[in-house]
Order: sequence, then C-alpha cells, then structure tokens
Amino acid sequence: MFDSPMLRVVLVVLTLTFPSAFADDLLLPNQRTSIHDCNKRFSTTYAPVTKFLLTMPFEFPHAAAIYAVNSSFLNCVGSLISENIVLGAGYCVPNKSKEYQAKFYKKPWHDDNFIEQRLKIINFSVHPNYKINSSLYNIALMKLEKNVILNVNVIPVCLWPDKELSAKKLYIPFYQDSRIKKETLFPINTSKCATNLSFAFRHPFQRTQQGNCAEYENFDQCSESDDGQIEMRLSHDGKIVSVVVGIQCHFLQKNNIYTPIFMFRDWITATLETFGESNTATYVFNPNICVDRYKHLREHTYNYIDEWDFLTKDDFDPNKNKMPFNSHTVKLLWADELATNVSSCYGAHVEPDAIITLARCTSYLGTPPSKVLFYDLSELNIREIIVHPNYTRTAEPNYNDVAVVKLESPVKFIPTICGWYDEINLSYELGVKAVVTEKFQTDYKKSSTTLVTTLGKNQQCLAALRQRYQLPQDTLDKYLCLHYEPSSALSSYQIQLGAPIHGIKRVHYYVVGLNLVGHDTDVDTPMIGIRFSTHKAWFESVLLPSKKKQNTYMSFDALTYVDSDLRYADKCGYSDGVKGTCADISNCPSIEQRLKDSKLITFCTNSTVVCCPQQTISSAEKDLQECPQYYSHLRQERNAKSMEDSSLDKQSPHLVELGWSYPPHEFIECTGYLITTRDVITMASCLRRRDSGPNVVRFGGIWPRNGIEPTIIRIGKIEYHPMYNKTTKDHNFAIVTLVSAYEPNWRIFPGCIWLNETHFPAHQKVWVERNKRFYDIYQMYQSDCETYLKRSMADSEACMFRKQWTCASYYNPILKEASPKCVFQTKDVLLDEIDESEYKLQAPIISHQLDKTGKTIEYLMSNYDYDLKKRRWDESIEIKISTTQLVTPEKDWIVSVLERA
Repeated sequence: MFDSPMLRVVLVVLTLTFPSAFADDLLLPNQRTSIHDCNKRFSTTYAPVTKFLLTMPFEFPHAAAIYAVNSSFLNCVGSLISENIVLGAGYCVPNKSKEYQAKFYKKPWHDDNFIEQRLKIINFSVHPNYKINSSLYNIALMKLEKNVILNVNVIPVCLWPDKELSAKKLYIPFYQDSRIKKETLFPINTSKCATNLSFAFRHPFQRTQQGNCAEYENFDQCSESDDGQIEMRLSHDGKIVSVVVGIQCHFLQKNNIYTPIFMFRDWITATLETFGESNTATYVFNPNICVDRYKHLREHTYNYIDEWDFLTKDDFDPNKNKMPFNSHTVKLLWADELATNVSSCYGAHVEPDAIITLARCTSYLGTPPSKVLFYDLSELNIREIIVHPNYTRTAEPNYNDVAVVKLESPVKFIPTICGWYDEINLSYELGVKAVVTEKFQTDYKKSSTTLVTTLGKNQQCLAALRQRYQLPQDTLDKYLCLHYEPSSALSSYQIQLGAPIHGIKRVHYYVVGLNLVGHDTDVDTPMIGIRFSTHKAWFESVLLPSKKKQNTYMSFDALTYVDSDLRYADKCGYSDGVKGTCADISNCPSIEQRLKDSKLITFCTNSTVVCCPQQTISSAEKDLQECPQYYSHLRQERNAKSMEDSSLDKQSPHLVELGWSYPPHEFIECTGYLITTRDVITMASCLRRRDSGPNVVRFGGIWPRNGIEPTIIRIGKIEYHPMYNKTTKDHNFAIVTLVSAYEPNWRIFPGCIWLNETHFPAHQKVWVERNKRFYDIYQMYQSDCETYLKRSMADSEACMFRKQWTCASYYNPILKEASPKCVFQTKDVLLDEIDESEYKLQAPIISHQLDKTGKTIEYLMSNYDYDLKKRRWDESIEIKISTTQLVTPEKDWIVSVLERA
C-alpha cells in the first residue's frame, strides 16, 4: 500500500490579462474544455529563457567533482565513463605533485553532508595537443584508485561516435553555489560549413536564426576557462541514458561552441588501453552496447519522453520486452473474490479520478465491482460507473463495449498515461501487454512481455477480423485491427481483458483502446480492440466538467427588443446608461458581452442592425492592456546584465517593499508590486496590521547591489478596496500612490498584471520573503480542484498546488514486472519556508511569458496571503488549503484608482 502524501493546494488571488502575443499552448482555460490536454495537465517541466535550472537528483549520475585532497576548491566537474575512469578538462589536475580525488554524491549537489564516495586519482592523462591558454583539445582522462560503488546516483555515461545528431536538445551541467545546475542548448546544423566545431543556441526562440557559415567558420580556438561536457538524453527501453556528445569550447551570449567528442575517439581509446581498460574501449563509443549497461539503475522515462529526445532505431524491437510502462493498468475488484477471479477484468488509469474499462467488466451476475486495484497494490472505492448508452451484448465482440469508472477520490499519484481520442496515424506502432507461449522443441514456456504491433493497413487484417468474429462491414471502423509479427518460437498469446493498447508516438505514450478478447489466441489471428476515437464525443460528455448554464430560464425573445424608429447609424442607448450607435451586427463585437451577461439587446428596425455599445477605454485601462510594450529597452538591458550575473534570473524587477519609517526606526513589513511609476498594488491586510498605514516605499532593498543604497519615497495616499473584509479577506487589495514618481531603470521598473479572465498559465512562481526566492507553483483546472476539495468553487477562485513528487519503481506481482510510481511529497520546502516566516504575511505570485519577439514578460498573477495565526488546514482530506479571491473582478476598481491618482 502506498503512503498518503498530501497534495498541497492553495486557492489564490489572481490578476489577469490576455496578451494576444502568447501562444495558446502556454495557457490553460479556467475550466477544462478538452480531453486532449495531457501534456499540459500533467507536464512536470518548465524551461524559462535563461535555462539555468537546478538538476533533478537522477539527471547527472555520472557527474564527478574533482578536488585536491584536503581542499574545498573545485577544480572541475567530470563525467564517469566507466566504473573507474573519469572524463574531464585538461586543467582538472593542474599540479601533478599534489593528490586529487573525485567526489560522487549520494543525493547530488545539495551539500557536502551527502557525499557518498571519495576516490583518489592515480593516473591522469591530458591530450598531447592541449595548450593552457587556448586549445581545441581541452580534454583529459583520470583513472581512479578503485571502482565506484554503482547505485542510482552513480552511473557511467556513454560517448557519441558521430558528429551528426538526431537530438534537438542538449544539456550542459555546471557547478554553481555548491549545486550542480544545467543549461539547455539547441543544436545548430553546420553540416554544410567548413568547421570541425559544433554549435548550439542558448535560447529556444533563436532556432529560426540559423546564421551563415562565415559566422561559424571564424572560430578556431577555444577559451581557457570554458569547459564541460555537452550531452544529450537518449530514451531507450523506457529508461533515460545520458550520452556525452562534445566538450565545451567557448561560451558566448548567443551560442555555445563545442568540440564533438568523436574527434577524440582514437586518443580516448588509446589512453584507455594504457590505463589497462581495454574492455571499456570496446563499448563506450558503441551506443547499441553502452545503453544497455547498468539499465537496472537508470531512471524511468515515466511515459513522458521529451519530444526532442533522441531514440535509437531498435527501441521498439517487437521480440523484446520494450515497454515497462504498466503503472496505468488497473484491475477491477468485486467484494466476492470469486467474481474478481472469474471476471479477471482490467482497465486504463487515464484521469486522476477515473479509469476506462470495458462495459462487460462492470457487472458480474448483476453485481458491479466495488474497488479498483492499482499496480502498487493500493485500492480505491468506486463512486460511479457510467456505461456507454449504446452498449449491446452480442457474440464476441460486443458493440460499444466501453465504460468509465469514477473513483471516490483522486489517486495520490500521477496518471502515467493519458487517453488518445482522435484518429491514429497508421505509421504509429502500438503496444499491448501479453502473456506469450513459446515453443522450444517439445516444451512450452510462458512469459510476460509487450507485443509491439502495427495498425492494420490492409484488407487482409480486416478480412481476418470479419471472418473470425462475424463482424458487419459497417462496424469495422470501430475496432483496432492489430497484426503481430512474432518470432518463430511464439505459438500463441493471451492479453488481459480490458488491457490498455498503447499508441507509441515516440513523444508520449497514450492509451488508444482496450483489448476485447481475453482468451488464448494463435499468432495468425489479428488482435481486436475497442477504438477510443470512435467514442470521442461520449468520452467528452463523461470526462469533461458539465458546462455551467446561465439564465437558462430566460428566452432569447425576453432579452431582445426591436425599435422600429431606429435606423442604421442612429444614436441609441440602453436603460442601464450604456450609449451606442446602430450598426451591422457582424461589425459589433461588444454586443457579445451583453449577451453573455443576459442584458437587453436592442435591434434597430430589423435583426441585422443592432444598437452597438460604445467601447470607450480610459488611458489607465489602455496602459494596463499595453503594458508588455512598455519599458522594452529596460528589459533588454536587464537581459544583457543577466548574461553576466545569473542571479538576476531569480529576481523580479517589479517587487518593492512598504513600511513604517519613524527615524531612527524603520519597519519594512509588506511587499508590493510596482504597476506604474507612482502606484504599487499590495494587500490591504498587510497595510492594516498597525494602527496607521505605512508611510514609505523602499526600492532596491530586497536585492541590494554593489553598495547602491535603496531609494525611499514617501507614500502620498492609500486606497483600500471599498469591499475589503478584514475577517474573510475578501477583496484583499490596496493601491499605494507615491508623492513623487520613481525613476525606472533596469533594476526596478513597472510590471504588468494578468488581465485574461478565461485562461491562465499553468506554471507560476510564488515569492517567499524569508530566503528571498521564488518557488514553482501550478494552477489547476477549477474542475480538478473541485474533485480534490470535494466542494464547488466560485468563478472568482483559483486553485494552486505544488507539483512536488517522489518517484520510485515498484514490483507488481500481478503484472510480474517493475513499474514507476510518482507520489506527491509529504514534506515540501516551500511550505516549510512559509511556516517559518515571522512577519511578512503575503507572497506575490508571478508568471513569466514570452512575447512574439522572444522577450520575457513578467506578470503579477496574485498575492497569496498566509496569515500564520488564522490559517487552518483541513487534514481530513489530505490536502492543504488556503483561500482568497481573484483580482479579475477588481480590474475596474484598479482602473478607477489609477485614473484618480
């Protein structure tokens, strides 16, 4: 049974905007509207423009830190390429009279308390062409005193034998602030250029700026100080394998330049021979052999293969067990154990609180199943069973044989696969778990494996199905016809009834259908499965939240009025004071909002001409909408500074502090967000913590730089939201206006607020004052939040959670194999930091988005209020909750305050 980790959920106040420059796939609607949102809904990665990210514990298990013995100075970071050989830079061992050692970390790169192994370097060989000042040959091999102890955090890396790469994303680790970090790179195709070096962009939006050969052919030397191993991630057999593709040569603002590792193949092989490691020389440059070594220790891909990861051509050999992804397979349980054993029905876990199974599996002698068994042997009660309305029992197979099983609560771990409900590309391979029978002379052997098949593209497959199962011609498109090419020894196979059929797209794994036949089948008979795409509309009606109906009691006639005295271009108006002009309805976008609000619509003589409300936008509202276009020169200057000082990427240029100044005493206790040169938005609850409001705003005090004194400007006035409720914290906002404007610069300048009322960025960041840093936080669909909270949410609420989980492999005795499981962590560093905060009781939540030019724009999303004395956690539902209100309804109030300022 798995633990009961608590999913951290926070309901927050949001400030919304709709930047039309953003790509739609960066945003999610407030309410879930599509069942094809798996990669957004369950995505765990986020890559800001800077690309400097802390690494996950399993990402660089080959990393070795090279130090002189009894010294804390890091000489370099190398890569373990065998159990006792480290690849590194030429200057890793600068003084051969000293002793050096390689350190390997049990929990990588947190602090020295986690160092697991220290091994002395007994032999060191630098490339003979290496020059200290500048060299293309900045490479060395180091032999350790003994073999490392292999574990999940200490695993050798492979070396790539060619210059050409199929990978579209590379990584380079580097050591900073006692931690190993990584930068993501994007390879540049220079195959037509006369250069032995390779190049990669440092930013994703630069991929369209390929450049010309002259730009790349000018480089012929490398920097003395720039080093490191460039690597790609290879997804092989369900595991992640790191492969070094080059040695960094030069680090520029736009590009990374590196020397392909294959250029050193002869020298590396010869040096390994002199080290007495001839065996390593035979496989380290051979990916087909190297990737299979230490496979039992390597990290699972968790069904989410990055779309830019490279896969070897034999990854889907149908005669090997190539898909250990069965953590999504579940079994239906009856209270009567006999019913469970006789039915032996399975399904696919594709939603946090739902599985898809066969309709026939939802009843045994009139009794429905009561529980679902997951691969880690945990169980959950069934809340509801929804059978397809047109399900018909016939001779095998049944028609519309599909059902959705709703669970009493969401599982506490992440669905490892999603449903695919659109048509399937005929070129995609499909996989299904099976028990196969192999014949060896006179003996038969049964084993569990994954059969990789192709979707039947010819009439032969369909004809065999029709003949075997007596299917009408017009029903064949409702089924999956799968033909398997077996090895010569395979005689039959049996697939679990309701077992998921996977679509292998080499990007994500999806369930595309369920197996319909549970008995032994000879290898000449195609497999038959239910096709999800046939039932897409029904799945949408069951899996998507029901749309809220507004004013359904009001007819359209009750909302419209025809004024026969009005003509085209006449001035008109409404009883609520809105003025307008009679115009063609197709040229009146503002009428749509009146319809949504169920307000009266006036037609001018006929139904094609409408009284079109005037759209007047004040200068303050226009400034809010056009904010991303302002201060672009300061953003560019700050971005250039961040290339030299990476700490800027962890800061916000819009955060300021508010406090009470009574010289010689000063109490800075609130955080605000600068939205104009004179106005700061903050929380009313913080400003009213003392008898009187704050009187100063401090600029530059959060991140003091180079001895520059913070700027203090006195507060002219404070406007509290007129509906602020001290008890409930509703409308918990205030706007502070300064007596004089702040002079913006690249360090601090006004930021934007998010104005979009219908969509939100899933990934956001919450500010914690105690250690002056942002933490990742994610927003849920409202429907998902309601499922977890077991209550309805108001449209003014948003639900946030910490996407922090721990992943491990579990052996499943039913499936007879290990599968990965990711569970939400019970301990969370962000909440620990909040718990230890003593006086600053609000935390701005922001989001970074890219505009069309690739520039990063920061938006204020919310202010999260964590009142330590009054906060209550509902432990009974195993979810930590705090609530506050959205800022979107307050936009008009914000505009009115700015207009009066």
